[in-house]
Amino acid sequence: MGRFVRTVLGDISSEDVKGRLLAHEHVNFDTSKIKHDSDACLIEPETIAQELKYFSEAGGEVVVDLSTINTGRNPKTLEDIALKSGVRIVCPTGFYFGLYLPLRAISGSVISMAEEFVRDITEGIDGTDIKAGVIGEIGWGQQTLPAERRVFESAVIAQETTGAAIITHTYFGFNAIEELDFLEKTGANIEKVGIGHMDLYPDPEIHIEVAKRGAYVCIDNIGRIDYRPDSERVKMIRLLFEKGLGDRVIISSDVSRKSHLHKYGGHGYDHVLKTFVSMLNEEGFSKYEVELLLHENPLRLISISGE
Repeated sequence: MGRFVRTVLGDISSEDVKGRLLAHEHVNFDTSKIKHDSDACLIEPETIAQELKYFSEAGGEVVVDLSTINTGRNPKTLEDIALKSGVRIVCPTGFYFGLYLPLRAISGSVISMAEEFVRDITEGIDGTDIKAGVIGEIGWGQQTLPAERRVFESAVIAQETTGAAIITHTYFGFNAIEELDFLEKTGANIEKVGIGHMDLYPDPEIHIEVAKRGAYVCIDNIGRIDYRPDSERVKMIRLLFEKGLGDRVIISSDVSRKSHLHKYGGHGYDHVLKTFVSMLNEEGFSKYEVELLLHENPLRLISISGE
């Protein structure tokens, strides 16, 4: 097999992925204990399976779940949801940031964490035969901790070993350049890195710099109008296309709360495909440009090169 996407139901040739992809979502996610907020517990497998069916009906095929080892990751649950929804789900490896870090991320070595990430990708997770397909979302908080830096170092080693993409969490986009600098310094393949939440920091110069340096600018909170209107995100994306950097943009919606689901009045996993694409069309984006955003770019990011 050449390039492939590693999903919870097995590997699929990248050439066989025909539908649209979202590279930054959450399918089984729980940050409620840290946030002291029950809305942040997104663990309703039956509901999620139904919500993902709406995504599939809108032309979606692949969802990357970036719920890490310490925020609810459960490969068997993801497998069950994938079977029931018909959506291909990519499971991650990696540790989140700050108070979400498990003890072994704080006291463990870079090498031991890297070995764990590699095992997840190449052998299977938690004694299952279900393998991780990406590294992320790994992140830095407002003040970067030594443990967070070690997680990044471990991710780079795991990426070099496996060829998997690294997808990051930034603090509202503010430390995007700092993360990129660190990843470059530690030897990451920047063309396989997505810098997260950059739509939350609307500085076009930062977006342009990240893209020019070869990483993906992740406009990944689409539908989260509590942060900013989607119309502003359309403008961010248009500028990057005008600068010739449209092939370095990832779009997604970061569904991460119960209130984001249709069941509870939210925008749902299908928001990008149904509502946001209509906005792009109204602003003159071509069919090719839309497919670049929803197929070619995310597929290029998460594909792993086979032997």
